Amino acid sequence: GDSAGGMLACFTAMLSESEKMRELYDVEDFGIKFNAVCLTSPVAYMDDGSVMSVYTKHMLGGNKYKKQKWANYVNADQLLTLGKMPPTYFITSTGDTLALSQTLKAEKAFRDHGIETKLLNHQPYEGKAMPHVYAVLYPDREPGNGTIDSMLDFFRAHSKVNS
Repeated sequence: GDSAGGMLACFTAMLSESEKMRELYDVEDFGIKFNAVCLTSPVAYMDDGSVMSVYTKHMLGGNKYKKQKWANYVNADQLLTLGKMPPTYFITSTGDTLALSQTLKAEKAFRDHGIETKLLNHQPYEGKAMPHVYAVLYPDREPGNGTIDSMLDFFRAHSKVNS
């Protein structure tokens, strides 16, 4: 999942494992289990007081969402109290002005909760900082295609065929 889709991928993977989370969000078990996920520059903190929260709180329904039974579980570290995530590959870049800090914070939270993680924080390439979700923007050239290959290697390493 990329950017906001990264948080959706996180929610989906957790919903597949956590009965408590399914109860909070009123979702049935959909019968899919994940061996691994990749979160590319995830917007992993929807309401943490950061500048990004000004935008993401609107996605949640403004301050009205605080009356929901899931209101205390909109940030990655809060979600981790509801269950485990599968091995997770985090991708970001030093030029990711939108989600670099959120990606690094989420990866640390996952690691601190005992979840296997891999982090790719891409440094400038040929003198240029890579932007937010650079592998999505530039999948057909370096460093995007190298990043995609690395992600696929992570998935292969965690596939049931290889375990």
